[in-house]
Amino acid sequence: MSSAIGLEVIPQQEASTIEKDKGEKDKGEKDKGEKVKTQSKLHGPHIIKFNCKDALRRGNSGVRPQRVYRYSHEKNGTLSKHVSRVRHDTHPDNLGLILLEGNAFQSKATLKTEDDLNPRTYFAALSRECETKSNPIHFHDFFTRRKVPRCLVVTGIDTSKLVPATLVTMMSTTPVDHDPDQESPAHIATTTVKVRIPIWIDEDIRYRGNLADRKDCELDEILHSGGRFWLSVDELRTSDFRLWVSKKHQGEWLAISSIPESSVKRVMPFDGAFLHTTKTTEVIRSRCPEPYHWNFDTERWDHKADLSDYRPYRLEKIGDKRKTPPTRIREIAAIIIGYLQQVENQDSDAEAEAEADDSSSEDEAPISDF
Repeated sequence: MSSAIGLEVIPQQEASTIEKDKGEKDKGEKDKGEKVKTQSKLHGPHIIKFNCKDALRRGNSGVRPQRVYRYSHEKNGTLSKHVSRVRHDTHPDNLGLILLEGNAFQSKATLKTEDDLNPRTYFAALSRECETKSNPIHFHDFFTRRKVPRCLVVTGIDTSKLVPATLVTMMSTTPVDHDPDQESPAHIATTTVKVRIPIWIDEDIRYRGNLADRKDCELDEILHSGGRFWLSVDELRTSDFRLWVSKKHQGEWLAISSIPESSVKRVMPFDGAFLHTTKTTEVIRSRCPEPYHWNFDTERWDHKADLSDYRPYRLEKIGDKRKTPPTRIREIAAIIIGYLQQVENQDSDAEAEAEADDSSSEDEAPISDF
């Protein structure tokens, strides 16, 4: 899964490899508490159930948050609309990495169910806003690392319309015994069982009926219709999936493949010390050696920003002398030229009418009394 509090995309590990701590001796060969790695894979058919008791109960349990928060920075592996750092390895402008139109976030990999739900298509978000406001120690940790992110962005994502469902599929698990004297691990017998995994569906076209009456469907049907789905780490820990995670991941939600722009409700910059939730009369600059300023219009960090027009960067304050942008100057000049042309045309018409009146009066003969 992703690193602590959803700040990075899933680590580059084997697809569908899960570590579990058994905490017991394995036939006297392993010490107590030693971690044993298992490799689990999901394989079809992947059936989505909406009307099962578990899904209906979760829909009324208050598990789903109204909003989750995603951290983004220039060292993320996930494409983000709100990250524009010049040297961003995964910037959408870079060749070979294209952020599709309409997406606010997008993973590098593409979700394909036939590839056993590759975890590299996941990326994480937090369900607690307090982590971003009252507990900024995590942010400071990032700024003390060797490879430190400089331009951090916190994005609020609407999850209020997620629909609870249960994924019923088959899972094959193979214990892997690592021996430091061997180049490759020795695989033990594989077991295959049916599992029920709690998921949440996000659909562009909402289902209008009662979920208790909604028929089962395959996962591909949801994906092909433009739907997406989310996973709750807290739910996965207690489900048949039995996901092993540390306490740092509690409250995380995993989005699959992409998040659309329509789901983004708030974008907030973190300058290295403070999380800025509103636009003020002060310019927000990242606390790093290079000059990066937060642009509220584009909702991105600008490198070497032109602050002569302060409006994208802060509110107006007393004493401001704003430099008019060149585009606005050209617009004003065009308006003035157009007005002068109208006046000139009106004067020309008036002169022509006056000359016509003079010529007609001269042609008329005077009336004599004799």
